[in-house]
Amino acid sequence: NVSNSNYLPLFYFNVFFACVSFSIIMPSLSPYLERCGAGDPTYLAWVVCIYSIGEMVGSLLFGALYNHAVLRSRTQGPRLVLCVVVLTGIAGSVMYLLG
Repeated sequence: NVSNSNYLPLFYFNVFFACVSFSIIMPSLSPYLERCGAGDPTYLAWVVCIYSIGEMVGSLLFGALYNHAVLRSRTQGPRLVLCVVVLTGIAGSVMYLLG
């Protein structure tokens, strides 16, 4: 039986990364949109709304994937899903940086 404490460091890293990326993206979103030619405050409100909806959908998707992985393999499944989540977050941050 695998203890949940084996996955806590990776989980904490994921939560830390999500909070850091949120605190970096939100303040830089308005100048980024102005640079892209979409500086309207209404457009910014829609982008922030869609960002939050995207986080909700992603949380549901990766939560369901995590539950499925636990049912398939209690030893390797959760760690694999958490690694995929972390790598997806890093890829998204790199795309934002390059955009």
